[in-house]
Amino acid sequence: MCRVSVIVPLYNGEKTIARCLDSLAGQTIRDIEIIVVDDGSSDQGEGIVRRYMEKDARIRLITQENAGAGTARNRGIRAAKGEFVGFVDCDDFVHKRMYEIMAGALEKTGVSIAVCQEKNVYDDGGNIRLISETKFPVKKSTVYPNRQILDWFLNFSCLSLNSMCYKLVRRSVFSDHGIMVPENFRYAEDMVASAALFSCVDKVAVIPKGLYYYVHAKGSTSYHYSLRHAEDVYTDFLEIRKYLESCGYDGSMDNFSLGMVFSSLKQLYWADDKADKTDARAEDLKAVWKAQRQRYVWKPDFQAADIPFAHKVKICTSYLHLERVMCVVLKKLQWIPFFNFMA
Repeated sequence: MCRVSVIVPLYNGEKTIARCLDSLAGQTIRDIEIIVVDDGSSDQGEGIVRRYMEKDARIRLITQENAGAGTARNRGIRAAKGEFVGFVDCDDFVHKRMYEIMAGALEKTGVSIAVCQEKNVYDDGGNIRLISETKFPVKKSTVYPNRQILDWFLNFSCLSLNSMCYKLVRRSVFSDHGIMVPENFRYAEDMVASAALFSCVDKVAVIPKGLYYYVHAKGSTSYHYSLRHAEDVYTDFLEIRKYLESCGYDGSMDNFSLGMVFSSLKQLYWADDKADKTDARAEDLKAVWKAQRQRYVWKPDFQAADIPFAHKVKICTSYLHLERVMCVVLKKLQWIPFFNFMA
């Protein structure tokens, strides 16, 4: 047993893994293990990790055939020995006090999940520039019931809630509730796992500090657009809705649903392979979204939550069926990091 286990999926991250490991090895909390799961990398990343292991016994390495980040995270969860489990992507890094602060919040409050703010930064050839930072609506660490957390999650009010990386979770939550991160190279698997976690706990500790540095860079797998990703967003939507129904959530999912329509169709309209846009599966995807719209008649609702302006635009765009037009506009603004990575 140790206090904190941090799981780092590694796939062809030789250029960034040293920065990531430096930030984890330098944590002010010393009772920590760092589990790197090499997901079938073809570069020199594994060798870099092994050199770090020679200097720091807290670093462990697991290797597997390439199976995606979800599989790597689940492998890490099964191997973890810590009371609490956190996640860091190999191209990101964290504040030196992140896990001291997060673990302290869990121990002080007795809740099972803590969430911090993230700083979105752009790696411009080694020069790190701040793009934006999520802000929670509190000045000090606060415990909220899961209903409030789910309201924020479904209204895009606090995007830090979406990612596994900004959380520290009691390891027992995964085993007690059978929670796994979606596998098979699922796109945006973080959102599904987050919904699962929030749906099975009573309370969540919110920490209004930017402790995680999410690095946006050209070439990242997060910014490859495809029909497969577009279909995955629809699958994510269905699974998240099931989790919310299973926990008895009775709030509106309209804003969330419209936002997911936009995210799915953006993947399609921005697809790197032009053939994706004319594939028969693309027409099938549009048809299932159309059927969902007709069944539920989603409408924007901006009264219940403080929704960022960019997400209000997306929600209204989908309500008015103007996704294709908006995607054309955003495509022309891609040279601006905010519109490329955050819009």
